[in-house]
Amino acid sequence: MLDTRAARAHNDESLPTKGVGEGRSLGMVPKGVPTMKETSEIELTFEEDVDHTNAQASIVIRGATFTGSGRARRNPVDANLPMIGEELATARALSDLAHKLVEAATEAISEREGRPVQLQD
Repeated sequence: MLDTRAARAHNDESLPTKGVGEGRSLGMVPKGVPTMKETSEIELTFEEDVDHTNAQASIVIRGATFTGSGRARRNPVDANLPMIGEELATARALSDLAHKLVEAATEAISEREGRPVQLQD
């Protein structure tokens, strides 16, 4: 969780928008201005062979593309059930994507504050 005390200490009439990804700038939304609703889709792609499934999860947020990857390996003694590999690889790709989004948000806040910050879950 972001410590809001530091944010309150600034007598800024603006609030920061979402985090900064590569090639993005930190926009400001003046207080009292209605915010907008955005919808983004996560694209999943798979590559599979008999024993491995690789997944990539990508999302574009305000022009910045974030990508996470995940891999699942079938144990040779287990039955060949591709759906299980896809589920595990997808979960791992989404987890990796989530971590990258948190890193981008942390970077954006650090740049805005002019000091390192650490976000807590």
